[in-house]
Amino acid sequence: MGPSSRSQRSRFISEISIDLKNRRDAQAVYNALKPEAIEPPNPRRTRVSIDLVDNRVVVVIEALDLASLRAALNSYIYLLYASLKSIKIANTG
Repeated sequence: MGPSSRSQRSRFISEISIDLKNRRDAQAVYNALKPEAIEPPNPRRTRVSIDLVDNRVVVVIEALDLASLRAALNSYIYLLYASLKSIKIANTG
């Protein structure tokens, strides 16, 4: 497959946006997710960007195929869940 056919391949994109109560919690979630985005498990198949905007964390996942998108989504949803659960415990304990 030459360079021109690769650039014509379909890409699958998904965005997760989480609004948190305050900037501190948003920063904690952002810090927890950022290392995964810097060094993703399969950088040839997926690309991830994470942004922090006020109290919102935005995760954008771009993949070459649907299976890779699904795998990355599952990973980030689990990381978000774990981060949010940790924040909840820290705030109530």
